[in-house]
Amino acid sequence: MMRGWLFTIWLVGNVACGTNGMDASCPADEPASCPSAVPSYTNDIAPLIETYCSQCHNPQGSAFDEPISTYADLSARKVDVLGEIYECQMPMPPAPQPSVSERVTLLSWFVCGAPNN
Repeated sequence: MMRGWLFTIWLVGNVACGTNGMDASCPADEPASCPSAVPSYTNDIAPLIETYCSQCHNPQGSAFDEPISTYADLSARKVDVLGEIYECQMPMPPAPQPSVSERVTLLSWFVCGAPNN
């Protein structure tokens, strides 16, 4: 089960909209608390966003109106992005998918409050 204020906001929005959550093949791999080694936006998160998200989330991409290429962009959409990653909705196939370890890094960063570090 996801924890933290980000998830609470995301969950309330999704329950109110009638979505039913994750499919059975999506791992429930969000950490219960912030790990002692907080993932770094600059060193850990930005490269993952570039690898897995920039194909669509760029000025010429299919999600051009939902930019997440900078910390400010990602921070403004962090509730949505957290939910989409957690529910395995993003990145959308056939785009390459992050490994379990990469998912845990991304989710850990959100659990830690998505710091600009």
